[in-house]
Amino acid sequence: MPILPSVAKLHNGHSEDRKLEQSAQTSWKIRQSTSKPKIPSSLSCITKNLPYPDRKSTLIHEKPLMSNFIPLHLITHFARKKREKTYYRSTEGHQWLLKYCFCKIDELLSLQSLIFRSLLPFGDQSWADPFLWLHNGEWQCFFEQIPRAGGKGVIATGRLDTELGQITDVQVVIQEPHHLSYPFLFEIGNKLFMMPEAGQSNRITIYECEEFPHRWRPVATHLEGMNLLDPSLIEHEGKWWLFATEWNKRKLRFPEHDMLIFSADDPIKGPWSAHRGNPVFQNYNGSRPGGRIFRVNGKLYRPAQHGKVRYGHSLGLYEISELNSKRFRQQLVTELLSDESLGVYRLHHLDWHKGIAIVDSQIATRKSP
Repeated sequence: MPILPSVAKLHNGHSEDRKLEQSAQTSWKIRQSTSKPKIPSSLSCITKNLPYPDRKSTLIHEKPLMSNFIPLHLITHFARKKREKTYYRSTEGHQWLLKYCFCKIDELLSLQSLIFRSLLPFGDQSWADPFLWLHNGEWQCFFEQIPRAGGKGVIATGRLDTELGQITDVQVVIQEPHHLSYPFLFEIGNKLFMMPEAGQSNRITIYECEEFPHRWRPVATHLEGMNLLDPSLIEHEGKWWLFATEWNKRKLRFPEHDMLIFSADDPIKGPWSAHRGNPVFQNYNGSRPGGRIFRVNGKLYRPAQHGKVRYGHSLGLYEISELNSKRFRQQLVTELLSDESLGVYRLHHLDWHKGIAIVDSQIATRKSP
């Protein structure tokens, strides 16, 4: 029997959009839904069966349904573009911020009631794609920093003060001529490395930490000529596996659609070999990575973005049931939804590290009619 996924909404404690940035808490709540009782307006989320099939086949693809000889992925592409335009015409004051909470990993997987506190950026900045690292008893958060009005992203870091509920001592640690985001952290031995997204450079660059947390130097480049987004690593059964999606304008698809996997014996030295089934998964929901892959009781779980409705619509948590050089299978376990009624319009990242979960979310306000 397949695991029945659950659904939750991410929301703020205030009902008025103008108070969003003053909100100090965010909660996930969950309720089993075996029947269809009337749901009170105050209920923020429910658990229900989702229309996802049992993922039995080795490679899952979005079947090319034809409607008047137009492929399904093109219909989805243009429908989402229309929804994106409608969203930006009807909202204003967009800003990405971070939210965190203390929780055990099993609480995160079951979506028991979790209280999230907001971490507000300074000035006109947006913060997204957070990764945590515990060093000498202090929490350090690495994230993408970008002006609210848009532009080039850089990698910044700050100390997470869990008593004050703030990120302090924020400094930019890596900036390049191209856009940077998604500062994925991993450790080999006693050395800490970072592999940020740098798709515009058409390569992956790995940085080694020389002096924590501010000094980093590039030590390796891989996969030249590929515009890979949100690259994520996991060591599994003696190999390192890299998950990413690729931005390819010629395919008339958004970059959340085609998931690629690569493997190597050593992530620094390489070389990286493409999985024989690439793209191993083709769908706007469940392809693009959405945070660090983590292991629970021998099982692998990967956060992945759900962008079929629009970019940042929700975040899925998938169990990887099979991963080797020939096969890949995953199954949706939990889905975390944004809550437009309370001004939380987008979310696309989840990280859990040694007892703290952290997410990003975009807030906005509706324009007056």
